[in-house]
Amino acid sequence: MKILFLSSVIPYTKHYTAASTVLASLIKQSTIKKNLTDLYVLDDNLDLKLEKKFTKKYLNQINVYRTKKFNFTIYIYKIIRFFFILIFKFDIFPVINKSVFKKIRDDLETAKYDLIILFWDTKFEYLLPFIKNQNTFGYLAVPPYSASIIMHNNFSKFKNFYYKIKLKYFKNLQNIHVNNLKSLKNASNICNITKNWYRDRSINCTYIPNCWENFSKIYRRSSFKKKDIKFNICSSIGGLNATGNYFGIKYLADFILPKINKKNLLFNIYGRYKLHKELVYLKKNKFFKFKGFVRDIDNEVIRSKFCLILNNAHNKSLVGGYTRVIYFFSLGKCLIAHRNLKKSMPELINNYNCLLGNSSKQIVELINRSVKDKIMIKKIGLNAKKTFFRKYSSKIIFNKILKEASCE
Repeated sequence: MKILFLSSVIPYTKHYTAASTVLASLIKQSTIKKNLTDLYVLDDNLDLKLEKKFTKKYLNQINVYRTKKFNFTIYIYKIIRFFFILIFKFDIFPVINKSVFKKIRDDLETAKYDLIILFWDTKFEYLLPFIKNQNTFGYLAVPPYSASIIMHNNFSKFKNFYYKIKLKYFKNLQNIHVNNLKSLKNASNICNITKNWYRDRSINCTYIPNCWENFSKIYRRSSFKKKDIKFNICSSIGGLNATGNYFGIKYLADFILPKINKKNLLFNIYGRYKLHKELVYLKKNKFFKFKGFVRDIDNEVIRSKFCLILNNAHNKSLVGGYTRVIYFFSLGKCLIAHRNLKKSMPELINNYNCLLGNSSKQIVELINRSVKDKIMIKKIGLNAKKTFFRKYSSKIIFNKILKEASCE
């Protein structure tokens, strides 16, 4: 079978972004199943170089399409595009890049793919209305701009005109996104709740979980010292400026920390970018360690006694499915999270492959219990790894995609 992936990110086997690792995982599985696998990338400024070993081993062909650069007129273009989306609910991006999309469409018609996979939310969605006759399957993530809508909706309550305008802009962009996807025959979403969001907007969408591939086969033992008095907890991974991480760290600071009575706990925060100004004060808190971007994140996670995810515990936060959950499971780590997470990822089973709490009080109790009970967190970690292989491995997920796309 001849399969094509459409993406605005490139596959990458080292920890960079969740999207790049998941894409690499699916491409690998496609080639293992002896499919002729191609990749089309649409971007005007790739921030990573293609890995030669990976592309040589798993990809038949790669086409990179560059969207137009505007040099000195880039700001004028952004302003014009902003007002077109805000006032007319129309995006000029595909109009400006009409020749690029025509070239892609012509290449697709020549290549004659059995299946085209639109990977997560990408700029390629603007191509969909022009390739209605192709067998195209959308493997979707959280609806784009959802995080921005939540943040700006929160600030617009203070009657700030700027945030109200931006809120309308992002809502219009989201509606454009939905209209583009309506030409898809089949789609899936990595979040069980978001699946329903798309269905409510007349898009045929099922739930297929996210996946992960541990490309580093050998994990060395951590250099963690037994005499170290600190009890390390992996508490957040990813951009510090991300909406979910903001709410997760805020919930930890506002509702969990005041109830903690153990002085030897250390909540490690990993990720690039700047911390929100509301939370900067936490850098001086002895319970927090902001480590920034860490190259050997595998070793850091393995070193942690257990992992914590509170991104969807806050009443204003997104209820999403997180790649890091699957990543933790793949390393056999015990996870503590808010019970909201199970709504997005039904594979989570309390007291079997994770520990889930309904309130800050329950979550603190779970943390205290996990600090004392080493046998329990080890047992849950082993069950988490079993769940990874049965539910979240890239082989399982890719086969589900083929089934939903009516290719198997």
